[in-house]
Amino acid sequence: MDAQSFFQQFGTEEQCVAHLKALRESKGLRCKKCNSERQSWLSTRLQWECMACKFRTGIRSGTLFQHSHVPIHKWYHAIYFMTETKKSISSLELQRKLGMTRIATVWYLQQRIRIMMGGADNQAVRLSGEIELDDAFITAVNPKSKGKKDNEDPPKRGRGSQRKHPVVVMVESESNNSNKGKCGNLKMIATESINTPAINEIRNTVLKNVHTARTDAHPAYRQLGNRLNHIFQVTEGEQAGKLLPWVHIAISNIKRLLNGINHFISARYLQYYLDEFVFKFNNRFSSSKFDNLLGHVTKPILY
Repeated sequence: MDAQSFFQQFGTEEQCVAHLKALRESKGLRCKKCNSERQSWLSTRLQWECMACKFRTGIRSGTLFQHSHVPIHKWYHAIYFMTETKKSISSLELQRKLGMTRIATVWYLQQRIRIMMGGADNQAVRLSGEIELDDAFITAVNPKSKGKKDNEDPPKRGRGSQRKHPVVVMVESESNNSNKGKCGNLKMIATESINTPAINEIRNTVLKNVHTARTDAHPAYRQLGNRLNHIFQVTEGEQAGKLLPWVHIAISNIKRLLNGINHFISARYLQYYLDEFVFKFNNRFSSSKFDNLLGHVTKPILY
């Protein structure tokens, strides 16, 4: 959706409230108290009143906007900017676009929208067929390490660094040794470590519909062969990019994006940033990312 069409349709609070009301009613409303479907709309209070027990349900109740005092049109605009921006948008830039005063509120909006992106992608996308799988180490700051104390050890370099956090990256691919082939859907999962239990958990949940996995020779990946056709090869340096081309492109893109947009990210919220990247990647050919995501505002937000 282009910007002109968006602001014509969702430019005011009244337009966004009317859209959210119609969206919720189209999905069906039930009274939380008596489970009745007979609801009467109270336009002056932006609530539905149950015609059986008189219990009232606010328009924000049970949605992404619950417990938030930010105007609904600000939420709609934030969702639009975050979905239609090709890469990502910083909190400061979104603050300027929304005309909001508190950066903490804007950051709160972004995190909840990222959670919704993760939920929407997990519901809509299942990896299948042949995949490439590898691990990446993303720089993220632990809350206690933002301000270094005198008695703390200096940060280590490489994989053992306190600021490097492991991420398992999986992408559908028809690649072979001579041609990158086609790239399908992507999944990224932040884990505590790259070990056999973590990979087994991913295999049993994310890779149910996958029949072939291509990896390097990391020992943690060996258990994939118990259920999948596991193709692995010892690689060094540039050979890894030839064996697993699409997964390495995805890793380089997420690292470049996080370094370019965010000064630092917290390890606690790393998965949320990955979810945003994955949602945009898997919807890269869609012209209705905003509409697709808006359909999930009535789903509960799980932290």
